Amino acid sequence: MGKIKQLDSVTINKIAAGEVIDRPVSIVKELLENSFDAGSTKITISVEEGGKKSIIISDNGSGIIKEDLLVAPLRHSTSKITKLEDLYLTNSFGFRGEALCSICHAAQVSITSNNRNESYQIHCHQANISKPEPKTHNPGTTIMVRELFQNMPVRQKFLKTTNTELSYITDIVQQFALIHPHIDFTLTHNEKEILNTTNIKELKCIIALIYGKNFINNLIEINHQQGDVNFYGYLTDP
Repeated sequence: MGKIKQLDSVTINKIAAGEVIDRPVSIVKELLENSFDAGSTKITISVEEGGKKSIIISDNGSGIIKEDLLVAPLRHSTSKITKLEDLYLTNSFGFRGEALCSICHAAQVSITSNNRNESYQIHCHQANISKPEPKTHNPGTTIMVRELFQNMPVRQKFLKTTNTELSYITDIVQQFALIHPHIDFTLTHNEKEILNTTNIKELKCIIALIYGKNFINNLIEINHQQGDVNFYGYLTDP
């Protein structure tokens, strides 16, 4: 009898989930990029126990229609590309359709979305996706992720302390806040506010908020165009 066997779909998806989602910050990054692609101008990130217990990300983006809610958590479901050639034309953050599927196989997920015409909620865990149910929600989308790696104890074992996992999340949110000063970010941990850039639209002010007012005294502004590429930002001493 041969030794080589084809893995079942549940095992395949769990392995894929572990590749895309290796810790809470992976979820935060993937979901924030979805919010950016949805045109959000306000994003709230709420985490508990460094994201190990729960991650809730809410935005005011374009939302997801009822029909798409059922398809979004499926593997390789995407609105970004339809054929291979589109890979060279896409300007979106994500395009593979891996993120939501991987998150659903690594945790318990609820998605509530209002596309400004209708508002629905679904729940998904592994391959189980509930039917969309009407749910009151502001325009935009909220994704709630709970009990990360509860069914993947090997992955769970490699998570670090709450403070360390939180530091990874704080770092990525700060990076995105610097890249997107036009977006209002709010990050809370165990209901305690960690970062809030609401109504701060000037990059230099966000730098001061994150790194302190003394930090900006030695900044050198960079604003240079070379062909089709524009370089903008600030430099400082090492």
